[in-house]
Amino acid sequence: MKYPVIYVKNLMGVHKHSSVSYALHLRIVSDEVEDEQRAAYQKKVLTQMYHMVENQFVVAQSKIVENDGDLFVLFTSNLDQRMLKQQLQILANELGARLGPGTQLEYALFRSLLLVKGKPAGMLKATKEGDPIHQSNAIAENAVLLKPDGRKVATNYLMSYDVFVQRTKA
Repeated sequence: MKYPVIYVKNLMGVHKHSSVSYALHLRIVSDEVEDEQRAAYQKKVLTQMYHMVENQFVVAQSKIVENDGDLFVLFTSNLDQRMLKQQLQILANELGARLGPGTQLEYALFRSLLLVKGKPAGMLKATKEGDPIHQSNAIAENAVLLKPDGRKVATNYLMSYDVFVQRTKA
């Protein structure tokens, strides 16, 4: 089986060059018209979501990596996918409370091959090397749309829009 490839500049931690691991990609889907400030707020909230997921799944040894401007969270093989989906639903609920019910969270969880730019894949992993992540359709194939489910939001993981506006004015 060929895996989509995520290229990084350098590696630290448990994820090694030529390793196959789970990758998570997040995206905010909104049906509202976006102005410049709202788009900046969504980008800030998306970054907060990545960091929140990374911090919640320490046991799965999560790590945020960047590939061509897009963020991904990498996990080792001991990821509890059920708990991840529950956590993402909590984030989708809070996102709906912050940005309105027309805002949804799209996530894609898939297996990927991690390579350092400029280094060839290992001899045993070379047969598993697929297309680069942005040229493959792995994100589109595995995308799941989470809508706010109407539960009362009891978390405060994400920055509110009002606080964001005050901080950008200062």
